Amino acid sequence: MVNNSAVSSNNSVNISAVTCPSNLEEIENNSTHQIEGEFDWNPEVRGFILGSSLVGYLVTQMPGGMMAEKISAKMTIILGVFIPALCHLISPFAAWSSIYFLIVVQFVAGMGQGLTPAASCVLAANWLPIDERGLLNTIIVAGFCAGALLGGVATGALCSSSVFGWPSVFYIFGGLGIIFSIYLQFFLFESPEKHPRITESELKHILSNQELNLSGKKGL
Repeated sequence: MVNNSAVSSNNSVNISAVTCPSNLEEIENNSTHQIEGEFDWNPEVRGFILGSSLVGYLVTQMPGGMMAEKISAKMTIILGVFIPALCHLISPFAAWSSIYFLIVVQFVAGMGQGLTPAASCVLAANWLPIDERGLLNTIIVAGFCAGALLGGVATGALCSSSVFGWPSVFYIFGGLGIIFSIYLQFFLFESPEKHPRITESELKHILSNQELNLSGKKGL
């Protein structure tokens, strides 16, 4: 998204003075193959944009857990997927409109993402037997990391593409988030008792291996 050539031209440095002659030609050749973005944001502005989502993520950690316990873990997770997805779809227009608008959108996206971790723990407590929680919770947490890794690779490929470009990252991931939130609405259940297709043996196994009945909350 950022035009690094425009930014660096505002803080120009004599490359020949700090670079060996043998490396200068290689640097110049590599720079010609870079796909430059359309925004001349300096590092301070980029820091505010990136930091706004992290601040939003921190703000909703505790409220997300409280909302999952008091109201519904399912609804909290769905909101944690839907809100960032909607913000992703808006982000390109926000970037073209105003830096401040983009910062607000990223802050709201971070708030949505912050709802998911605590709500996932509440939902896992409703579903996972005690003797299986260690392994399954590890897999759940690893899923967050694997998704971030794959998303980062896919984002780099899309941004470097001359066909798709950086806006496609927001459109694709935003669209997938909307689809996934709809999927969760129909196939995610608050507790084993609320699942319409669970077998009697599965229900008995889960409930008999939980120290507390945490499924008495209001849910969908």
